[in-house]
Amino acid sequence: DDPPAAQGEMGALANSNVKVITTKAIYISRMNDLLLPPKVDEKFPEVNFKELVYPRLQSKVLEVKQKDLLFSLTHGIYRNRARLYLQNRCDDNICPNPACKRENLVQDILHLYCTCYKVRAAWQWTRLKLLQLLEEHGRPPDISDIELIMIRFLKSTQEDECIFLVGAFVELVDREVMMK
Repeated sequence: DDPPAAQGEMGALANSNVKVITTKAIYISRMNDLLLPPKVDEKFPEVNFKELVYPRLQSKVLEVKQKDLLFSLTHGIYRNRARLYLQNRCDDNICPNPACKRENLVQDILHLYCTCYKVRAAWQWTRLKLLQLLEEHGRPPDISDIELIMIRFLKSTQEDECIFLVGAFVELVDREVMMK
């Protein structure tokens, strides 16, 4: 057991208003310091991030962890072996899953969330549901997997459902695949 003094400190910490700092908060703070637009705006000029993507990152249907993950994915700062390898922070860019390793599949965002053997079936189901939700006029939209994962799809009457589904999926993959 902790001595009484330490318990008092712990109690004070538990009762204090400690704010959780997210990746997004650090990134926004850094962007404001530099007064530069986010790189993603330049990388995808055809996407209106201010009107389409950024409001979705603040959606009330997303939990904090999901918002943080989607922000990292949108801005290309999510950890994956391809990115870490470019930064000389890992030995190779190959997915560590044995089935993927046999085929020398690079672990980038698309692989990690859509084509890795660990997530393929779940992604196919999720993609099908998203396309059904986005189907406005009898035909599903022509949209890539990466556009769905990065919530860059066109506005829909079932916007919240789509955002919720993508948020839940990216959190599940992050928890079940990346943490193991």
